[in-house]
Amino acid sequence: MVMQVKEVRNTVGRKGLNVSRVAELLGEQATALGFVGGYNGSYVLDLLEKQGMKHQFTRIAAETRSCINIQTAY
Repeated sequence: MVMQVKEVRNTVGRKGLNVSRVAELLGEQATALGFVGGYNGSYVLDLLEKQGMKHQFTRIAAETRSCINIQTAY
């Protein structure tokens, strides 16, 4: 069986970002905090900027981790 990609969505998430996102949806002011580094860190910041999410991350030397989720449908 060969699996073919029909759609790719790049999102940022994890606990703190998801809490900030929900707080904003509920009308509260929120600022996401954390650490970012490397190419992935820059990509996270870029996605947050495009979403208009307020953030104040600290840059570090290490690469920010990434996670790949795969959803299948049969």
